[in-house]
Amino acid sequence: MSRILTVALLISLALLTPTANRGATARPSSATAGPHPNVLLIYVDDMRADDLAFMPYTRSLFDGGTRFSQAISPHPLCCPARAELMTGQYAQNNGVHHNRGQWGGNEALVRAGDDHLLPGWFQDAGYQTSYVGKYLNGYDGGQIPGTDSSEVLMRRTYAPTLYSTWQHGTVRRHREAQTTWMARRSRDIIRDSPAGRPFFLTAAYLAPHANKWHGNWIPPVPPEGYDHLRRRDRRPPSFDDPAFNEADMSDKPSTISGRDKTSRDAVRRHHKARVLSLYAVDDAIRSTVRTLKREGKLSETIIAFTSDNGFQLGEHRLWNKDQPYQQSLRVPFMVRGPGVAAGPRDDLVTTVDIPTTLASLAGVTPGRLQDGVDAFAAPDDRAVLIQSGADDAEWDWRGVYTGRWTYVEHTTGEVELYDRASDPAELENLAGRPAHLDDQQRLAGVYQSLRNCAGSECVTTAP
Repeated sequence: MSRILTVALLISLALLTPTANRGATARPSSATAGPHPNVLLIYVDDMRADDLAFMPYTRSLFDGGTRFSQAISPHPLCCPARAELMTGQYAQNNGVHHNRGQWGGNEALVRAGDDHLLPGWFQDAGYQTSYVGKYLNGYDGGQIPGTDSSEVLMRRTYAPTLYSTWQHGTVRRHREAQTTWMARRSRDIIRDSPAGRPFFLTAAYLAPHANKWHGNWIPPVPPEGYDHLRRRDRRPPSFDDPAFNEADMSDKPSTISGRDKTSRDAVRRHHKARVLSLYAVDDAIRSTVRTLKREGKLSETIIAFTSDNGFQLGEHRLWNKDQPYQQSLRVPFMVRGPGVAAGPRDDLVTTVDIPTTLASLAGVTPGRLQDGVDAFAAPDDRAVLIQSGADDAEWDWRGVYTGRWTYVEHTTGEVELYDRASDPAELENLAGRPAHLDDQQRLAGVYQSLRNCAGSECVTTAP
């Protein structure tokens, strides 16, 4: 079955489920007949799209697969993005709007219903399912629904060492670097997977996220042996972006317009630590793939790589994520394996699409109504919902992203509109300008059609 026919079938099945039920559909007893490929989903934390430059092995690994150059994380914050990756749903449907607060953290997912998560779809199809690494913020132990094996960071999650994990009912403390531990456990799971039964493994690395030590946030601490940058990697890419320490912030929202400029020395130090931590992840992926080769499983394994969100490194004077700008939104997304064509694609795709895409490639039926689509069948001229929550409010900002435009409505009443075709650095806010009122109204109309969407309602084209 072609991928286009597959996604059409998935959307048709989703339409049979009442829109009011935005959680689970009926769980199938089995999926498509015949052998299923193994699936290895790898994602990292706070990696920008341009950070792929610092992972040469990972780039080369996907030369035989597909690299989506226009992938975004439409809710660019750790916990909401991971909820999207576990459900294939936007926050208004999976319940996770923020990292903490009433609408945040793992508790929000549990309240909304954390059954029928991505691993469970594969478990129902006969897969051995495992999860290793960082899960949703606020996780405090217990088996992740749908997994046969959960080994999850749970205490001192952001510490470079002496962190704890929940493993098969036991809390264990670790001295080895997180990346080292995750790579080792990934290799063990692959080696121990039973013959004749496919595996679904999620490996969720913390790098290049900042570490927390003695209550203070510090640049990421790479494992021992990762001390020196390659010469070509020393200059932070953000220094070459016209948005770095943007000169005129008067057209930006009031929450950021008065920010001081970012210290170039601080960005250099943080950039170096981030890159060294990504070198370690690059080697971890190399060691994992070598294990797949030795076990004779590489040719029958789909591998996908992405990040939960991007990160601002001084662009628009920001040093964070969860912003409606390119550096927060854009993430790497690459896929390789049986049934995956080689070559780049510039379709607009999102992290919400990844669960649907993996299910389609593996011949597995999603266990939830899907807001995303198979990335290989994404519509042309697509418009997608982008959004962010807050500690004490359901939403902070929400809007629409297309191949050309970024449109954002803030809860303060402020609006942002950027034409990225003429202004890729997003320096000039066009909202309210007479020459662009028609563009603003059209995009506002698309946003209104998407703000409460579910299932196929979330798939639309740009005006």
